[in-house]
Amino acid sequence: MKNFKNLILALLLPLILLFALTSCNDVIENGEKTVKIILGGEEYTLSTSADNLHLALIMLKEKENIDYEYEEFPFGIMIKKAGGVTPTDDSEFIAIYHDLEKTEYIYFGNDTEYNGKTYHLSGVGAKDLPLVNGASYLIKTETFNG
Repeated sequence: MKNFKNLILALLLPLILLFALTSCNDVIENGEKTVKIILGGEEYTLSTSADNLHLALIMLKEKENIDYEYEEFPFGIMIKKAGGVTPTDDSEFIAIYHDLEKTEYIYFGNDTEYNGKTYHLSGVGAKDLPLVNGASYLIKTETFNG
């Protein structure tokens, strides 16, 4: 009887682990994906094979003729303008929010609401933020605190 219980546990444990590891909806895939990018109050739906938000914004610039300006640094890029989203002075910056669930892409405690939906402040820059099929990305200005 003890061997039978061990056999059942040995069969169930991999299934439980498989379910736990695949339960997150953020599936990062290569290939075509459709995402929503919100720049201020303008919403764009983009079908793209781009891997990250930065490349998607470049594509959006080409397809929709939006303004997209950025500055490159060794650690990544700083968005200076995206569509109508532009800091008005040095006390503001452009923030990236998203609805991804993977914790490695979230800067906790800094969520925002847009049209009744919660978006998480990105913990990574536009070049490191992956595009996930069906996900939404919100770009807006924020004010430095302090």
